[in-house]
Amino acid sequence: MRSLSQEMHLRAANLGLTYKCPVAEHIALQMMSTRTCMGCGDQTHTVEDFVSLSLDLVPRGSVNQCLQEYLREDHIEHICHCGAKDSSVQSSFLTLPNVLILHLKRFKFTRSNAVKKIRKPIILSRELMVREEFTATKHTATYYFLVSIVSHIGSKADSGHYICDGIHRRQNMDIIDDSWLMYDDEHVSQTTGEEVCWWRERTAFLLFYEKLPLKR
Repeated sequence: MRSLSQEMHLRAANLGLTYKCPVAEHIALQMMSTRTCMGCGDQTHTVEDFVSLSLDLVPRGSVNQCLQEYLREDHIEHICHCGAKDSSVQSSFLTLPNVLILHLKRFKFTRSNAVKKIRKPIILSRELMVREEFTATKHTATYYFLVSIVSHIGSKADSGHYICDGIHRRQNMDIIDDSWLMYDDEHVSQTTGEEVCWWRERTAFLLFYEKLPLKR
Protein backbone atom coordinates (compact mmCIF):
# COMPACT_ATOMS: atom_id res chain seq x y z
CA MET A 1 0.00 0.00 0.00
CA ARG A 2 2.79 2.39 0.86
CA SER A 3 4.50 1.74 -2.49
CA LEU A 4 1.39 3.14 -4.23
CA SER A 5 1.42 6.33 -2.17
CA GLN A 6 3.06 8.56 -4.79
CA GLU A 7 0.68 7.39 -7.51
CA MET A 8 -2.32 7.94 -5.24
CA HIS A 9 -1.12 11.45 -4.40
CA LEU A 10 -0.97 12.30 -8.12
CA ARG A 11 -4.40 10.84 -8.84
CA ALA A 12 -5.92 12.69 -5.92
CA ALA A 13 -4.30 15.97 -7.00
CA ASN A 14 -5.75 15.59 -10.51
CA LEU A 15 -9.19 15.29 -8.91
CA GLY A 16 -8.63 18.26 -6.62
CA LEU A 17 -8.39 16.00 -3.58
CA THR A 18 -5.74 15.09 -1.03
CA TYR A 19 -4.52 11.60 -0.18
CA LYS A 20 -2.99 10.34 3.05
CA CYS A 21 -1.30 6.97 3.03
CA PRO A 22 -2.95 4.84 5.75
CA VAL A 23 0.29 2.98 6.41
CA ALA A 24 2.24 6.19 7.00
CA GLU A 25 -0.63 7.73 8.99
CA HIS A 26 -1.38 4.83 11.32
CA ILE A 27 1.17 1.98 11.23
CA ALA A 28 4.65 3.19 10.25
CA LEU A 29 7.14 4.07 12.98
CA GLN A 30 10.78 5.06 13.28
CA MET A 31 13.36 3.54 15.59
CA MET A 32 16.62 5.20 16.58
CA SER A 33 19.66 3.09 17.38
CA THR A 34 22.29 4.91 19.47
CA ARG A 35 25.81 3.54 19.70
CA THR A 36 27.87 4.98 22.57
CA CYS A 37 31.61 4.44 22.93
CA MET A 38 32.46 3.10 26.38
CA GLY A 39 35.75 4.97 26.26
CA CYS A 40 35.12 8.55 25.16
CA GLY A 41 31.31 8.63 25.17
CA ASP A 42 31.06 9.55 21.47
CA GLN A 43 27.62 8.71 20.05
CA THR A 44 26.37 7.67 16.61
CA HIS A 45 22.66 7.62 15.73
CA THR A 46 20.95 5.48 13.09
CA VAL A 47 17.27 5.87 12.15
CA GLU A 48 15.26 3.05 10.55
CA ASP A 49 11.65 2.78 9.34
CA PHE A 50 9.43 -0.09 10.46
CA VAL A 51 5.82 -1.22 10.10
CA SER A 52 6.19 -3.87 12.82
CA LEU A 53 8.70 -4.96 15.47
CA SER A 54 9.87 -8.59 15.73
CA LEU A 55 10.24 -9.70 19.34
CA ASP A 56 12.09 -12.68 20.79
CA LEU A 57 10.01 -14.74 23.20
CA VAL A 58 10.87 -14.30 26.87
CA PRO A 59 10.21 -17.67 28.58
CA ARG A 60 7.11 -17.39 30.79
CA GLY A 61 7.19 -13.64 30.20
CA SER A 62 4.64 -11.12 28.98
CA VAL A 63 4.46 -9.07 25.81
CA ASN A 64 5.57 -6.08 27.88
CA GLN A 65 8.69 -8.00 28.90
CA CYS A 66 9.37 -9.09 25.31
CA LEU A 67 9.25 -5.43 24.23
CA GLN A 68 11.52 -4.38 27.08
CA GLU A 69 14.00 -7.08 26.05
CA TYR A 70 13.94 -5.73 22.49
CA LEU A 71 14.73 -2.24 23.79
CA ARG A 72 17.35 -3.42 26.30
CA GLU A 73 20.81 -1.88 26.09
CA ASP A 74 23.32 -4.24 24.50
CA HIS A 75 27.11 -4.25 24.24
CA ILE A 76 29.08 -4.79 21.06
CA GLU A 77 32.71 -4.74 19.96
CA HIS A 78 33.40 -1.60 17.94
CA ILE A 79 36.71 0.19 17.47
CA CYS A 80 36.23 3.90 18.13
CA HIS A 81 38.52 6.71 16.95
CA CYS A 82 39.69 7.04 20.56
CA GLY A 83 40.99 3.47 20.49
CA ALA A 84 38.33 1.91 22.74
CA LYS A 85 36.89 -1.37 21.49
CA ASP A 86 33.63 -1.59 23.43
CA SER A 87 30.38 0.25 22.80
CA SER A 88 26.81 0.08 24.04
CA VAL A 89 23.83 0.02 21.67
CA GLN A 90 20.37 1.22 22.67
CA SER A 91 17.21 1.21 20.55
CA SER A 92 14.42 3.72 21.20
CA PHE A 93 11.23 4.93 19.55
CA LEU A 94 11.71 8.08 17.50
CA THR A 95 8.05 8.09 16.47
CA LEU A 96 5.12 6.05 17.75
CA PRO A 97 2.26 4.83 15.50
CA ASN A 98 -1.46 4.87 16.15
CA VAL A 99 -1.41 1.08 15.76
CA LEU A 100 1.66 -0.76 17.00
CA ILE A 101 2.13 -4.17 15.34
CA LEU A 102 4.27 -6.66 17.23
CA HIS A 103 5.49 -9.89 15.63
CA LEU A 104 6.31 -12.72 18.05
CA LYS A 105 9.12 -14.92 16.74
CA ARG A 106 7.31 -18.28 16.79
CA PHE A 107 9.57 -19.88 14.17
CA LYS A 108 13.31 -20.50 14.21
CA PHE A 109 15.92 -22.37 12.18
CA THR A 110 17.52 -25.47 13.71
CA ARG A 111 21.13 -26.51 13.15
CA SER A 112 19.97 -28.67 10.24
CA ASN A 113 18.28 -25.61 8.66
CA ALA A 114 14.81 -26.93 9.38
CA VAL A 115 12.15 -24.50 10.59
CA LYS A 116 10.78 -25.24 14.04
CA LYS A 117 7.76 -23.70 15.73
CA ILE A 118 8.21 -22.35 19.26
CA ARG A 119 5.19 -23.05 21.45
CA LYS A 120 6.39 -21.27 24.59
CA PRO A 121 3.47 -19.54 26.32
CA ILE A 122 3.58 -15.75 26.41
CA ILE A 123 1.29 -13.70 28.65
CA LEU A 124 -0.65 -11.52 26.23
CA SER A 125 -0.67 -8.10 27.87
CA ARG A 126 -4.02 -6.36 27.39
CA GLU A 127 -2.33 -3.01 27.95
CA LEU A 128 1.12 -2.04 26.73
CA MET A 129 3.10 0.89 28.08
CA VAL A 130 5.96 2.53 26.21
CA ARG A 131 7.82 4.30 28.98
CA GLU A 132 9.44 7.68 28.38
CA GLU A 133 12.95 6.23 28.67
CA PHE A 134 12.18 4.03 25.64
CA THR A 135 11.58 7.08 23.43
CA ALA A 136 14.22 9.28 21.84
CA THR A 137 12.27 12.42 22.80
CA LYS A 138 11.82 11.31 26.45
CA HIS A 139 8.21 12.51 26.47
CA THR A 140 5.55 11.09 28.76
CA ALA A 141 4.65 7.41 28.62
CA THR A 142 2.35 6.21 25.81
CA TYR A 143 -0.29 3.56 26.43
CA TYR A 144 -1.70 1.01 24.00
CA PHE A 145 -4.48 -1.57 24.32
CA LEU A 146 -4.77 -4.89 22.51
CA VAL A 147 -7.35 -4.89 19.71
CA SER A 148 -6.48 -7.91 17.56
CA ILE A 149 -4.41 -11.10 17.42
CA VAL A 150 -3.39 -13.25 14.45
CA SER A 151 -2.54 -16.79 15.54
CA HIS A 152 -0.91 -19.75 13.84
CA ILE A 153 -2.75 -22.96 14.68
CA GLY A 154 -0.62 -26.06 14.12
CA SER A 155 2.49 -27.76 15.39
CA LYS A 156 4.69 -27.30 12.29
CA ALA A 157 5.94 -24.22 10.48
CA ASP A 158 5.18 -25.59 7.00
CA SER A 159 1.57 -26.41 7.78
CA GLY A 160 -1.27 -25.18 9.95
CA HIS A 161 -3.90 -22.50 9.78
CA TYR A 162 -4.09 -18.79 10.56
CA ILE A 163 -7.04 -17.28 12.44
CA CYS A 164 -7.76 -13.78 13.70
CA ASP A 165 -9.40 -12.55 16.89
CA GLY A 166 -10.49 -8.94 17.07
CA ILE A 167 -12.25 -6.62 19.44
CA HIS A 168 -15.94 -6.10 18.65
CA ARG A 169 -16.53 -2.36 18.48
CA ARG A 170 -19.99 -1.02 19.01
CA GLN A 171 -21.50 1.65 16.81
CA ASN A 172 -20.30 4.46 19.07
CA MET A 173 -16.75 2.95 19.03
CA ASP A 174 -16.65 2.79 22.83
CA ILE A 175 -15.38 -0.38 24.48
CA ILE A 176 -17.88 -1.04 27.24
CA ASP A 177 -17.70 -4.81 27.60
CA ASP A 178 -15.06 -7.39 26.68
CA SER A 179 -16.74 -8.55 23.48
CA TRP A 180 -14.44 -10.00 20.79
CA LEU A 181 -15.03 -11.90 17.53
CA MET A 182 -13.05 -14.87 16.21
CA TYR A 183 -12.59 -15.00 12.42
CA ASP A 184 -11.81 -18.50 11.11
CA ASP A 185 -12.18 -18.34 7.32
CA GLU A 186 -15.92 -17.85 6.72
CA HIS A 187 -16.82 -18.77 10.29
CA VAL A 188 -17.27 -15.93 12.78
CA SER A 189 -18.03 -16.58 16.44
CA GLN A 190 -18.34 -14.50 19.57
CA THR A 191 -15.79 -14.64 22.36
CA THR A 192 -14.19 -12.37 24.94
CA GLY A 193 -10.79 -10.73 25.22
CA GLU A 194 -10.09 -12.65 28.40
CA GLU A 195 -10.72 -15.99 26.68
CA VAL A 196 -8.69 -14.99 23.63
CA CYS A 197 -5.64 -13.99 25.68
CA TRP A 198 -5.81 -17.28 27.56
CA TRP A 199 -6.30 -19.52 24.50
CA ARG A 200 -3.67 -17.79 22.32
CA GLU A 201 -0.73 -17.78 24.74
CA ARG A 202 1.04 -20.52 22.73
CA THR A 203 -0.14 -19.58 19.23
CA ALA A 204 -0.21 -15.75 19.01
CA PHE A 205 1.88 -14.59 16.06
CA LEU A 206 0.92 -10.97 15.34
CA LEU A 207 -0.41 -8.53 17.95
CA PHE A 208 -2.14 -5.25 17.14
CA TYR A 209 -2.15 -2.52 19.80
CA GLU A 210 -4.07 0.73 19.42
CA LYS A 211 -2.84 3.92 21.05
CA LEU A 212 -4.76 5.39 23.96
CA PRO A 213 -4.76 9.19 24.29
CA LEU A 214 -4.55 8.92 28.08
CA LYS A 215 -4.11 6.14 30.62
CA ARG A 216 -7.50 4.79 31.66
